[in-house]
Amino acid sequence: PGSREEAEAVAAAAASLGLAHRILAWTGRRPGPASQEAARRVRYRLLLDLAAELGAGQLATAHTLDDQAETILMR
Repeated sequence: PGSREEAEAVAAAAASLGLAHRILAWTGRRPGPASQEAARRVRYRLLLDLAAELGAGQLATAHTLDDQAETILMR
């Protein structure tokens, strides 16, 4: 539920640094709430589509220590 607000905060931070930013939003049928893997595939598809649109030959992603802790706690 807080994803949009988080993305808008990142957009504001990027703008303050003079960096380009785009919020990607899924508009198709959403995977069920229990399907983390399906949601991950959707996120990566959005990123790969944008990379292709921009002519980027590489795409890098990262996680924070909080992400790792959250994964462990959820499991």
